[in-house]
Amino acid sequence: MKNNRKKIRLTALHFCFLFALLFVVIYIKGTAELKVASSGYISLDEIEEWEEHLIADDQLSFILFHDGESNPVRLMEHHISRLLAEESVGACYKVHGLANEDLCIQYQIAGFPSVLVFRSGEEVGRIQGVSSYYNLKHIYKKIKH
Repeated sequence: MKNNRKKIRLTALHFCFLFALLFVVIYIKGTAELKVASSGYISLDEIEEWEEHLIADDQLSFILFHDGESNPVRLMEHHISRLLAEESVGACYKVHGLANEDLCIQYQIAGFPSVLVFRSGEEVGRIQGVSSYYNLKHIYKKIKH
């Protein structure tokens, strides 16, 4: 009796196709998670006298200075949202830095994204640029006490 099975040969082209498919799936899933991140933020662009909100709050408050919806900004939003879900953090605010240049000058914002951490109206921490979630959590625990 003869074996009538065909042998399938995998070539380098097959592996390239599978790698490209895997990359696309990971990219789509990653960007979908990042889009969900910005839902819990209060925009300070329209609020006048917003510093009163910070003075009244004894918990830590985060202010994210951003330049729009760039990938680094969305990544920091995602990390902060994750921290909010796990820890008891006060409010989270967003300020569009390009539209509020006076605030950027006042708080010496050098680039975007920048995160300022306030307690009772006083700045207690600052993060310039993108930080990993674990670094953000470490910084939070350090300034929490």
